[in-house]
Amino acid sequence: MEVAEEVPDAETPDDEEPPTYPNMDLAQTVFQLEAAAPAELDGLRAQIVEVVRADKMAPYYTYLIGKYGFAADDALLAELKAANAEELAALKAALEDAEQNHGETEVLDALFGIASFHARVGDKDEAYTAFDIIVDKPKVSTGKKIDASMAKLRVALFFMVRPSMR
Repeated sequence: MEVAEEVPDAETPDDEEPPTYPNMDLAQTVFQLEAAAPAELDGLRAQIVEVVRADKMAPYYTYLIGKYGFAADDALLAELKAANAEELAALKAALEDAEQNHGETEVLDALFGIASFHARVGDKDEAYTAFDIIVDKPKVSTGKKIDASMAKLRVALFFMVRPSMR
C-alpha cells in the first residue's frame, strides 16, 4: 500500500507573516470617519472600538476620544491601561534580562519588542523614541536600522504625520 505524501499548502498558518503594527486596516477605518454619513458613524465607531479593545490600545483610545469625540468609557480605558502596564513591565524585564545575561542580538530583539508594543497600542511618541533608540544603537546592522526606520514610517503613516514621513 502506497502512502501519499502530504504537500504543504501555501496557505498554511506556518507560512503566515507575523502581523505588522500599527494596524493599517484600523487607520483606514478611522480615516473613513471623516467622510462617513451620519448614519454610518455608529457602526464605524463600534468597529474601531472592537479593534482597540482586541489590541489593548489605551493610548490610541485616548487619542480617538480627543480627536474624534468618541464617548469615553472609563472602565474600558482603565482595563486597557492596566493591560498595557502589565505587558510593558514584562517587556522591560525581558530587556533587563537580555542586557545582563545575553548578547546584543537578544537585547536588540527586546528593544524591537518594546518598540512594536508601542506601535501596536498607538503610542506614537513612545514608538518614535523606541525606534530611534534602535537606529542610534551602535553595532546594529544596516538591515535592522532599515527595519526600525520603516516601522517608524508605518507609525507616521498610521497617524498621517506628513513631516515625519520624509
